[in-house]
Amino acid sequence: AADPEFLQMMEDLEKQLQGLKEGQEQLHKSQEEAERSRKQTAMEDSTWVAACFAMATETLGGSLSKELFEAVGRAAEDNMTLEEAAELPLFRMATVCLGKRLDEGETARTQEMFKHVTMGLKRGRKPPPLPEAWVEEAASDEVKEQVRHLSPWAWNLLKMQAGGAIYNSKWYDRGP
Repeated sequence: AADPEFLQMMEDLEKQLQGLKEGQEQLHKSQEEAERSRKQTAMEDSTWVAACFAMATETLGGSLSKELFEAVGRAAEDNMTLEEAAELPLFRMATVCLGKRLDEGETARTQEMFKHVTMGLKRGRKPPPLPEAWVEEAASDEVKEQVRHLSPWAWNLLKMQAGGAIYNSKWYDRGP
């Protein structure tokens, strides 16, 4: 006959092993959910930055001047420093706009603006300009400093939009 203590120890080990297996399954499910959430957030961030870039461009008159078009092209080609970007109102306004999405006090406003911009663009309408308070905020030294210290993630989102602007001729005033 087997030792009762040994049998009890084996039963306890089996329970622990089963608990570990269940924990591992739960961890795997959580990791998959986190990855789906990260992809969704990345898509939302990218789309919001596109809306910010469009509204900032509209704020600047609806098209890019030759000089700004060339500067945006340099950003798209990764030939611009954050220091240089901080001097351009377009990047400062887009940075303010990007930050508003994460500002709890602006959530309802940004959701409404986002809906308005995306629905308008789908119907061929121009985006609205940025709110005046955001434009004024973008002119501050504090925002210049924010642009100079953008995270690689945020700077890459802005450069991606710069690339889109270069290939979207509607944003470039080709007139004299």
